[in-house]
Amino acid sequence: MTKDTTPIYEDIASSIINMILKPGERISEIESSKKYNVSRTPIRDVFKKLEDNGLLEIRSQSGSFITKIDMANISDLVYVRSCCELAVLKEVAGKLTQENVDYLYDNLKKQRDMMEHISKEKYPHCYFELDNDFHHYIYSLADKEGILSLLNNNQPNFQRYRFITFLRDKEELEALLQVHTDMVKALVDNDVEKITEIVYQHNNAGLIGIDKVIQSHPEYFRN
Repeated sequence: MTKDTTPIYEDIASSIINMILKPGERISEIESSKKYNVSRTPIRDVFKKLEDNGLLEIRSQSGSFITKIDMANISDLVYVRSCCELAVLKEVAGKLTQENVDYLYDNLKKQRDMMEHISKEKYPHCYFELDNDFHHYIYSLADKEGILSLLNNNQPNFQRYRFITFLRDKEELEALLQVHTDMVKALVDNDVEKITEIVYQHNNAGLIGIDKVIQSHPEYFRN
């Protein structure tokens, strides 16, 4: 992958993760080369990397298609994420300054305000951004941003799964917000037992509620 094509890869990957380009949708080399003002050769390189990372399926004689989400692989990724998150939260527990606490609670307030003042259609995009910021900040407090970046970059389909779990009812998102609130309190209280419970609850919340999403959007998932 040449350096010049990295921004193109990142832009297309972001569009796939954020469901701008939806599972099963066709993506054209010709249209992409026009959009990014490059020849088809670098676009082929980008498409190959997207295929290698499980975001694109290149079919001979048919074209290139955004892959559908395979839930069979997600549970293993949830396990990896849970182990890393638990270790980071234990590292941070009991060490938050008032500034740290204020930042996290401000993020939670933005999550709450978002649900009160924007349309349901915009929930996933806004919530995904705030959720990413919430977790990135906690990893940064443990000086482990590199681990989070490694997880995100090596698990693009897990990122897409995280986004799609926000395609749920307001009541379920409010329950997730409460989990985040409990997480901050447990960090402040240095309650390791509660932190362990919350990590399990938090990382399994998506799996527990995914059936409704699959029923609403079966076209996004592999059979």
